[in-house]
Amino acid sequence: MLGAKFVLLLDVAGREMRTWDNLGRVEDVATGSAAGPAAAYLFSLGLADPSLPMELAQGRFVGRPSKIQVSRDAFDRLFVSGEVWPVTHGFLDLNAAAPLSRVERGEALGQPSAQR
Repeated sequence: MLGAKFVLLLDVAGREMRTWDNLGRVEDVATGSAAGPAAAYLFSLGLADPSLPMELAQGRFVGRPSKIQVSRDAFDRLFVSGEVWPVTHGFLDLNAAAPLSRVERGEALGQPSAQR
């Protein structure tokens, strides 16, 4: 498991999974990036019918149960979906000006930039 970023525990019979952050401190309640590989694993071993959508549970142990659906199309592509509760929001302004370079700010090359 060298270089792993997270651990996935999968209850095959119960179709339930658990994952934690990289430090093992916070359990995730709905991990789509884990649901796809978990479903692919079950499909590849014949433990689930790939022609039917699969539902995976997560989050029960931290009081926030979720259901993630994984389906496979005719081209063997997996589609992961589910309902989530937002915990934050933001926006991306594609019209915002790019940060000025040190030259554009009038700083001499080789001199440290001023703290802002």
